[in-house]
Amino acid sequence: MGSLSLMPSAISKLVSRLEDRLGVRLFSRSSRQVVLTAEGEAFYAAALRAIEAIEEADLAVSPGNLLGETLRIRSAPSFATSQLATLVPAFRRQHPSLRIEVHLRMEPDNLLEGGMAVAIHVGHLADSSIVARRFASTRWVICASPGYLAEHGTPRTPADLAQHECLNFVRSTPAPEWTSRGAGRAARQLKV
Repeated sequence: MGSLSLMPSAISKLVSRLEDRLGVRLFSRSSRQVVLTAEGEAFYAAALRAIEAIEEADLAVSPGNLLGETLRIRSAPSFATSQLATLVPAFRRQHPSLRIEVHLRMEPDNLLEGGMAVAIHVGHLADSSIVARRFASTRWVICASPGYLAEHGTPRTPADLAQHECLNFVRSTPAPEWTSRGAGRAARQLKV
């Protein structure tokens, strides 16, 4: 009874309440011993089956019991190579029977099509029915080669970028605009 972290008197009260609720005596008590009644043995057997069923249900969905399952992850190539790839070996050691497929895509179409369980996405989500959780932030830096600046001049303000040749993501990716944040200034969207 010590493993329940309850005093014997508390356990006795709980058993009495259970017996009152069931309308039967589960234990036969004498000054020398406490033994299960026939009803107590039947209740004990049924309770064990119920506990085993709950444990079986837990095991059916526990991460350590993904036998023969495939985890499909959709990720931007840059994130997959720089971050995700470093985490996969340890994850595989924890789940050796789990098959992992990493699909490298950046298009903002249906993120979970093709049986994807997880999609690692950059930017805003068009589909509001997807459950999303931010787990990282990134900062982009606007830069230019010295040769480009020598030929075209150095922009003095973010608005000057409209007059320059800028390398950007293709329109199908989630970053068609740049955001400029100066020290102590509000963020501004830049169309480049």
